Amino acid sequence: MAGAFALVGLMTSLTLLVSCGESDPGERGDRSSAQQSINWYSGGSLHQADGGDWRQATEPNRLATAADFVAILHSNDNGQGALTRDRLKQKAQVLVSELNAATEGGVADSQAVSELAAMIWLMSEELRSR
Repeated sequence: MAGAFALVGLMTSLTLLVSCGESDPGERGDRSSAQQSINWYSGGSLHQADGGDWRQATEPNRLATAADFVAILHSNDNGQGALTRDRLKQKAQVLVSELNAATEGGVADSQAVSELAAMIWLMSEELRSR
């Protein structure tokens, strides 16, 4: 029962994030690759995407979106302290890898990426650890 409440809480957090995320997947295309590598954590546009969109997205877009998910989920997970930028990137890379696996072969094409991220977060000790 507690797991169900946790999932609802995480889904609510991600829903709020989704409503604040960028809505145009093409917005990142105008930036230089040097600027993208400096700001790897900004400009993700997959907050409202489904699994099919995730599979078609670029790696920088996936990483930036995953960083947003990690930041909000981490801040809501038992009041843990802030993440360093390096730790945020490590966790975002883990989440990208897990989301890539979850969407492989089109099995989750109609599933919301935010829902997949919340489920992965709940199941991954590596992501939830400090």
